[in-house]
Amino acid sequence: MRSLAFHPQNYFRFQTLLLTVLGVFLTGGISIFLIEVNKSLQWTPSTICFICLVSIPYPISFAWIWLEYLRFKRRVDGLSQVPIRTNPTDKLQLLSTKEMKVLSLIKEKRSNKEICSELFIEHSTLKSHINHIYKKLGVKSRKETFHILDSTKTVATT
Repeated sequence: MRSLAFHPQNYFRFQTLLLTVLGVFLTGGISIFLIEVNKSLQWTPSTICFICLVSIPYPISFAWIWLEYLRFKRRVDGLSQVPIRTNPTDKLQLLSTKEMKVLSLIKEKRSNKEICSELFIEHSTLKSHINHIYKKLGVKSRKETFHILDSTKTVATT
């Protein structure tokens, strides 16, 4: 969804490609029909009606997909206006209980091996929890995590 938020036209890429191909085939078919068959064609109301019935759905389909694109883009623009949490205490509220336990042990400067033995989890599970914590807090290392935790102390004390 993140890529759609930045480029909503990606969502409609297939539909626009399909409409383009349809337009080329429709235009080619009508031109072949008018050039080749026109020599022996009697222009009757039924022939004109046939050509109109064949050519009208393309602009209607194009207009419908364009309106859907605009509606989708408006929704995505509305989503992008949602405020991003910048307060460190708000970021900590995003963590699950297990992630909070892991974070508290990281705060105590325990090693990964010690955390695994205390929480009775595998090393790979711990790494997953740590990666989720880093993603939710918007950090890339334990050092940055300590910085966030220190800033929450100052927010809590003021």
